[in-house]
Amino acid sequence: MTRVFIHFDLPSALTEGQLARLAEVRGVYGFLGIRLDEDRRRLIVEYDATRLNPNEVRAELHRVGIPAQEVSH
Repeated sequence: MTRVFIHFDLPSALTEGQLARLAEVRGVYGFLGIRLDEDRRRLIVEYDATRLNPNEVRAELHRVGIPAQEVSH
């Protein structure tokens, strides 16, 4: 297993409904954890890079209605 963290900016704070849908992503094989900052405008996703790549992580977030944009470092 290769643990990787990826940071995403959000255009606005997540709603309660979006937070509930975010829980769906946690059940996807390869996702290890999701943290949301205190103002709900940035996500930090921990995933297994042997199972997922950044495009797949972003696609899963978009699938559940989270308009996340990867932060370039």
